[in-house]
Formats: sequence, structure tokens, C-alpha cells
Amino acid sequence: MPTFEQWMAFYNDTKEFERKIGIIIPSIFAIVIVIGVVGNLLVVVVALNRAMRNSTNTLIIGLAISDLMFLLLCVPFTAIDYALPVWIFPEWTCSMINFFQHISAYCSVWTLTLMALDRYLAVVYPVDSLTLRSPRNTIIILVVVYTIIVATQIPVGLMHGIYTYEFIIEERSTCAIVSIATNTATLALVSI
Repeated sequence: MPTFEQWMAFYNDTKEFERKIGIIIPSIFAIVIVIGVVGNLLVVVVALNRAMRNSTNTLIIGLAISDLMFLLLCVPFTAIDYALPVWIFPEWTCSMINFFQHISAYCSVWTLTLMALDRYLAVVYPVDSLTLRSPRNTIIILVVVYTIIVATQIPVGLMHGIYTYEFIIEERSTCAIVSIATNTATLALVSI
């Protein structure tokens, strides 16, 4: 069994490591946010040019918007999570942030999947796919896919909450899936 002095040494070492990580990670994330936001906004501005309206550029706009959501809704809160040992926002933000984080990540992934399908159709069926691959049809498909993503991520938002725990001599809190953090999750919850 560790002595009190050993626990305190471990605690102090951990606090020093967390202090360094709390500076380094948010600093890197800040650079990523600035570069990512500027880059994705430039992509949207260029791709919105009327002369460039086609299915591929419509998907690129969708991807840029998804990535902007990710950069603005995921990265800052993750950086704050690294920087601070407690959840500093109101409890309702925990659910909302996780809801939007999952939506933005899935929108990015599914937009890339649709881009791969678009390229496949353009290469394998160059003439036959022209009517299917119109900007209008692409927007409809994006709206349908994004709507499905939003609907399927509602449980994610509902499962998250503030989890408070003891870490040696201090109380900490984090935004987490509370039923998993407290070991009360059922198999159905873990599978979602």
C-alpha cells in the first residue's frame, strides 16, 4: 500500500504533467483552428462561384462546412478539457457539445463517402451519371444524409452529462457518458 508521501508525490507529478499538457495541447489546437477555419472559409468562397457549380464542388462545400463545424464545436472544447480538470460550462452544454461533435464528425465522414461515390460514378459511368450527379440532386442527397445523421445522434446528446469524481485530494468533473463512467451502462447503451 502506498504511503501518503508517495500519493502526494504522484499527485504533484501528475499536476505538473497536466499543467504542461494544458498549455501545449490547447496551443496546438489553437493553431489548427485558425488554419482550418481560414482554409475552409476560402474553400467555401471559391466553391460558391457560380461557374464552379457541379456535384463535386457541392460536396466540397458540404465537407468544408462539416469541417468548420468540427473545428468550431469539437476542437475548442477538447482543448479546454485538456487545460482544466473540471467542466466549467453549464450542464446542458455537455449534451449539446457532444451532440454537435458527433454530427460534425459523421457529416465529414459521410460527405467524403459521397465524394468517393460521385467520383466512382463520374469515372465508371461518365455519360449516364450526368443527370444523377447534378448539383440539385447532390444537395438533396446531402440534406437527406445530414438529416439522418442528426436524427441518429440524438441518443448521444441524451447520454452525456457531467461526471464528478475524486482524484487523490481534489474533486474533478468532466463531460462523459455518465452511465459508462459510473458502471451503470447496459449492453444496449454501450452498443450505441
